[in-house]
Amino acid sequence: MIFTITGLQGSGKTTIAKMLAKKLKYEYYSAGDERGALALKLGITIDELNVRAETDLSLNLQFDKFIQKLGKKENCVIEAWAGWFLLPASYKIFLYVTPDEGARRIFIERQQQERDDEPLYKSISEAKKVLAFRFKTSWKQFIELHGKQANFLNMKNYDLVITTDGKTPEQVLQEILKELHKNAKK
Repeated sequence: MIFTITGLQGSGKTTIAKMLAKKLKYEYYSAGDERGALALKLGITIDELNVRAETDLSLNLQFDKFIQKLGKKENCVIEAWAGWFLLPASYKIFLYVTPDEGARRIFIERQQQERDDEPLYKSISEAKKVLAFRFKTSWKQFIELHGKQANFLNMKNYDLVITTDGKTPEQVLQEILKELHKNAKK
């Protein structure tokens, strides 16, 4: 079985995808990690890569191919905004978080963990602005490539939608496992 996890920035996509993969003894893959690795290879930040991808859509097609290739595997958890769209047979999970909470989480994480592909934010407010810009550029590219039917904010596209505000990663994982157990009984 393949799980795709999509969600807003700071919703816990990476954390939950890794936890779910570990719990199920599945492989974990991240399109975001692939984007970050490409940015580092090019000597730029993820935000600079997103700006470059606005005029060079082949960069996004490269990630689409990466995800589609993963779709040939079995028993994996794939974290990617486009995962649900490119792998329609997957079990599709969307994690929602309010923009303020998402920015707060990412700001805190960046203070604790150094990353070469993403800047260190001076404040939660700055993180929120950068994340909004990143979302806008990524959204624009995604719609240009795939059309309006690829609206990843349409919750009808998912098998399970969870709001993560005020929840620990363990609570979110338990919600997913409970839903999977419930569906297995049907």
